[in-house]
Amino acid sequence: MITKAKIVLIEDEKNICSFIERILAPQGYQVTSSATGREGLDLINSLHPDLILLDLGLPDMDGLRIIELERGSYHRCLRPYPGKEQSRRSGSGR
Repeated sequence: MITKAKIVLIEDEKNICSFIERILAPQGYQVTSSATGREGLDLINSLHPDLILLDLGLPDMDGLRIIELERGSYHRCLRPYPGKEQSRRSGSGR
């Protein structure tokens, strides 16, 4: 199978990481994951992924900080995904 795209997944919850990898890998995506922001930044800078899936609530740094750091050097659209943390802040969480 031909690899479609390189994806860096930065997510500290193992069950979420496993779920996303199980969905994307069989479809031909090359998924490399990290549980911390620092390790995620290293992966972004070494792999130059086509897509970054980023948890905003990481244990070592805010995901928005990663976006700020990479926005200047990464020549693709960086946009936060309104996940669990953002839903809680806006009052629409379950």
